[in-house]
Amino acid sequence: MASALWRFTYPSTSGSDDPFFNSGKDSKLGELGCVKVLVFVAEKDVFKDRGWHYSETLKRSGWKGDVEVIEAKGERHVFHWTNPTCDNAVAMEKKIVAFLN
Repeated sequence: MASALWRFTYPSTSGSDDPFFNSGKDSKLGELGCVKVLVFVAEKDVFKDRGWHYSETLKRSGWKGDVEVIEAKGERHVFHWTNPTCDNAVAMEKKIVAFLN
């Protein structure tokens, strides 16, 4: 379903491995212009594995920064939008604020 939605929103895409959709496929990933990356995934999200894969691909890309992955246990895709006051959403917001500061 995600692939079909992507093709609908971006008709000229090369597919689900298009770097706009799958940044792990970007040939310039190792040149990322920051020193740290924070990746959030949700345990029950269909995109969870893609988030973990991205972090591993980034580490292997030659990029010199630090990547941290945080997995929200028991949560689904966009849980922080559908239930922004749940414990995991609040913890996520606090982690993002600390990361940015």
